[in-house]
Amino acid sequence: MREPAEAYVVTGPGQGGLAEWPVADDEVVIDVEACGVCHRDTGVWSGQVPAALPGVLGHELLGRVAAAPAGSGLAPGTRVAGLGSASFARRTAVPAWQVSAVPDDGSLTPVMFEPLVCAVNAVSQARPLRDGPIVVVGLGLLGRLVLDVARLEHPRLVLGADADPLRRAAAARAGVTVAGTEDDTRAAIAEAAVVFECSGAIESLNDVTAAMRPAGCLVIVSHYQSRSALRASVLLDAWHRGGIAVTNAVPWTAGPNLRDHIRTAGALLADGRVDLSPYGMTVFDLAETGRALTDWPGRDVFRHVVKA
Repeated sequence: MREPAEAYVVTGPGQGGLAEWPVADDEVVIDVEACGVCHRDTGVWSGQVPAALPGVLGHELLGRVAAAPAGSGLAPGTRVAGLGSASFARRTAVPAWQVSAVPDDGSLTPVMFEPLVCAVNAVSQARPLRDGPIVVVGLGLLGRLVLDVARLEHPRLVLGADADPLRRAAAARAGVTVAGTEDDTRAAIAEAAVVFECSGAIESLNDVTAAMRPAGCLVIVSHYQSRSALRASVLLDAWHRGGIAVTNAVPWTAGPNLRDHIRTAGALLADGRVDLSPYGMTVFDLAETGRALTDWPGRDVFRHVVKA
């Protein structure tokens, strides 16, 4: 039986604190260095996303291997990142395939490895039905990472769009071709073979659907918490009538390919094809997890990160 570890235990909406919590009986035991705050975590904290509580949130894991089975390829001391669970804690445990070795350079930027896996998965699941450009709507962390991955294969065909001028400007400085106006965005979406919806706003999803031409591919990447009055049947009807191929690109929809996506993300970091350092973060201590969960980062910050 493993010893419990100190963790930030959520006891109810907007409530929680440090307490001892059991470490899962999984293959690789990891001493947590840091964990990113995902939109889904904030939804559980706010009460918008149902979850069994009390519990420990956090799945954007960065840490060091404390123990691993023979044959896992993960020696004690190896710095790893990946798809964690209960990672707002001093220690956690995961199956070996869910993590990858990452650069041991002292930087916290590999804490964004799990969103990079999401981007690799999203790009791999796009199923274009016709030729045309690729449009990424929403230039937060996920959207920018989708752009990073998509541009590796299609450097001249990828366009970014966002209602926020600060995020548009930041993407443009990074070399992204950005739609400058709402009319430009609608025109680009109308011509697109694939649209990645990364804003997390149901209103944006509706606008994207209205602008798409028949036989387009819509990849839904972000998590939507809006309690909009828009009925799902409106979107379903538009997708059906337009012949729009819709993919829900959360990691677990990748099935057995998720293992390959984790390896691909690890290779992208290792050889420098994707650089996470431009994506700013705000760092909180473990005891401040509640504060990190309360507010989504501002426009010029891409992630809140809890450091264990």
